[in-house]
Amino acid sequence: KTRRQDSSRLTSNSSSFHNNHALARQHDIVVTMHRTFLQLSALLALFAVALGAIAAHALEHRLSAHYLDVFQTAARYQMYHALALGLVSVISGRFADKRLIAAGWCFVGGILIFCGSLYALALSGVKMLGAITPLGGIAFMVGWGLLFLVARGASDVDRSTGL
Repeated sequence: KTRRQDSSRLTSNSSSFHNNHALARQHDIVVTMHRTFLQLSALLALFAVALGAIAAHALEHRLSAHYLDVFQTAARYQMYHALALGLVSVISGRFADKRLIAAGWCFVGGILIFCGSLYALALSGVKMLGAITPLGGIAFMVGWGLLFLVARGASDVDRSTGL
């Protein structure tokens, strides 16, 4: 064997090691996010049910019909997107795609901004809070768009991680 062949083999083994290490690291991140998103999904759905019940029973006579509707809209969108986050969690267990992580955080951010601003608006009557609501709506749309891109390219996703 020549030195050049040995050097080439070492470079190849080193490259393989780094690729395997990068895949293992990506796998660990995906597994961590899978669990995180599943936990957040469950908690956000739990709170959506609780807030919906509060709206139906405790706030029914304290808020105007308009603000009660605003509050119920927030609870409804929170539930939709808590379930979407659960979907991201389940899908991330199958596909190692960074866009899923981004989609999940878009749904979380959307819930905090969109639903949070609607809850605050309904309870306080401060109409200026409604000005930030569309930012949460944009986060929701970006999350759904990313989920679409993952679904569209699902056959192209690198499955070498075994997910």
